[in-house]
Amino acid sequence: MPTAIPDFVGRAPLLARAAALLTPAHTDVVSYSASTPTAVPTVILTGLPGVGKTAAATHLAHRLRGTFPDGQLYVHHDDGRRARRTSAAVLADLLLSIGVPGSAIPRAQSQRAALFRSKLAGRRVLVVLDNVREVSQVRPLLPGGDGCAVLVTSRARLAALPGAHLLDVEPLDAADGHALLTLIAGARRLAGEPEATEGLLTGCAGLPLALRVAGARLAGHPHRPVRWLADRLADERRRLSELRAGDLAVRACVGTAYRGLAPDAARMFRALGLLPTGEVPYWVPAALMSGDTGDGEPDDRLDDVLDTLVDANLIRADRIDTQSRPRYRLHDLLRAYAAERAAEEEPPAQRREMVDRVLDGWLRRVLHAAAALAHAGADAQLDWLEYERCGLVATVESAARGGHGERASELVRALDDICHLRNWWDDWERMAQAALDRAAADGDLRRVAMAEGSLARAGAGRGRAAEAARWFASAIERSDALGERRLAAYLRVYCSFAIGDRGMAEQARADAAAALSALRALGDLRGTVLAQRSLGSALLSGRREAEAERVLRRALEAAERLGQPLALADVLQTLAVVEIVLGRYDSAARHLDRALPHYREVQHRPGEAYAVITLARLRLTQEPGDPRRAAETLRPLAASAAVFAELGEVRGTALTAYMQGRAYAALGDRGRARGHFDAALASFQVLRMPAWEKRARRRLAGLDDRDDRDDLGDLGDLADLDDHHDHHDRDDRDDLDDLDC
Repeated sequence: MPTAIPDFVGRAPLLARAAALLTPAHTDVVSYSASTPTAVPTVILTGLPGVGKTAAATHLAHRLRGTFPDGQLYVHHDDGRRARRTSAAVLADLLLSIGVPGSAIPRAQSQRAALFRSKLAGRRVLVVLDNVREVSQVRPLLPGGDGCAVLVTSRARLAALPGAHLLDVEPLDAADGHALLTLIAGARRLAGEPEATEGLLTGCAGLPLALRVAGARLAGHPHRPVRWLADRLADERRRLSELRAGDLAVRACVGTAYRGLAPDAARMFRALGLLPTGEVPYWVPAALMSGDTGDGEPDDRLDDVLDTLVDANLIRADRIDTQSRPRYRLHDLLRAYAAERAAEEEPPAQRREMVDRVLDGWLRRVLHAAAALAHAGADAQLDWLEYERCGLVATVESAARGGHGERASELVRALDDICHLRNWWDDWERMAQAALDRAAADGDLRRVAMAEGSLARAGAGRGRAAEAARWFASAIERSDALGERRLAAYLRVYCSFAIGDRGMAEQARADAAAALSALRALGDLRGTVLAQRSLGSALLSGRREAEAERVLRRALEAAERLGQPLALADVLQTLAVVEIVLGRYDSAARHLDRALPHYREVQHRPGEAYAVITLARLRLTQEPGDPRRAAETLRPLAASAAVFAELGEVRGTALTAYMQGRAYAALGDRGRARGHFDAALASFQVLRMPAWEKRARRRLAGLDDRDDRDDLGDLGDLADLDDHHDHHDRDDRDDLDDLDC
């Protein structure tokens, strides 16, 4: 919620009525059926612009904190500049705010709404939806719990929302209007000119926004008498010019401050209006004005310019970032004014150069962070990426919309591997789609292929194999036609990883082999390691274990030369499963003992979780009749399941459930085994993993037949292990070593 408004006045009857209606135990609320979307108490505050709907809602929400002890959620729908956010995007923000990880948020709006309702079930939470335009923005955000309530503000009369209570927010009466003006302009000053004050109140007509503008003008001009402004408002022909509402009022106020700036400060203010958000990292002002990277010693002159803007209340020093450097914030409405001034006063070529310099600054920093993630000790870079995540997404989308397509594409490509590592599924798809739209509009087929590849990888990471395969096919075809050998080779590697366990082992093998040949010819060591690992995975999936081992031995040698812990860990894990299939359990254990520390040192949680699954397989297969060994796998498997659930990794969750089923079956606990196998089967069906679906069905059939033999050692089931790339082949884990591609 926004902070409480210190000079709020009046509204007592309105607030009392709204509070009574919002209280969950209120007896006047109509009884609804379970299917009615507004069973939760809902109040809509409506009225003309500037009447104080948001102020009233904010004040009321703070008064009701005790009534809703589990929390308050606030959504501001439209800011007047950017395109209206979808309900799906709003739900994502709400889920993030209540602790749901971004990677665990479903893609579909209906699923997000269902998750939101489930998270609020049994809680007493007030949801405040500010500046709503239409009913469709409200329905998906309604909680389902009896203890919750919804407070909406809107200029529109949303009478089409069944069961909601529509309350009109009226202009302030004379007494409350006088009280508000007194709080802003000062009691002594108004008391000294009672007639002029009365005229001022008449001219403002009780509209809080008008009163605030009038009070601010008086406070900002202490040498002016009240009569000065009262006389201006008395003229109806100029009243609206003197008391502009909304952005017009802001334009007048900011314009006065802007015109008083020195030329260098005014130019900085205009330049900040070119940014896609109000967040201003420490290095951005230098990049805007001179192209400096912002990484050197502080520029005293630049700091003085920024201090001038802070003193003028046009920007504010917001916080100290993760690198102990100041960040600034520009209010959205002030930024809109700054953008107008930039469009009016800066030549188009100059504006473009400024934006390009900022985009280049982002690209340098992203590449540096991504390179660091392949090695240990990258905590600072991880923190920086999470801190700047929203800004990076906004930057890419703004760059694409603004015609900076080449830089938008390069940023997306630089962020691809980071999105894999951090499981930024929603953000990844948004950025890739923006880059694709811009590339298609520009007719740049290379950038189209790059964006399609990003969408393919994101889709594969979410478990949408069919969709990913279509994107991959298109991207590879375009890359081949353009002669982009490196791009096509990497796309084939990622495609091989994505389809290997979807019943397409031979296609996966062919893609990996073609990619390996190309990347070797290009002298790309990192790509060679990836291609060798994907080829080994595909060969093992096709039951060609001896060939897989030879390829993976060469991959291990190459990974050792590459010197990147994550690449080495992935190869070691893949080779460990080959050793399990071949019955070389001690060798498999040694490989896993090496792999796990590497995953941990680079904080690669998905890789570590998949390695735990492989280790559980080893223990269960090595000693299939030992209940003690089976019991030892339960705790680490539960930890892996928790990691996958947090990251929204459906495929990992399914494979973990399958292994948990095997462990419980080995312990003779058929009830729990059945539950895990059922869960795994359902996920395998959704993910279209036919081989794994078959295995889960076979396990369930064995339980139904009460077959007590320990099938964990059955040679017929060792085929499970040939899908070793299930542990780590997904492109959301396998190539985060470097960004040298």
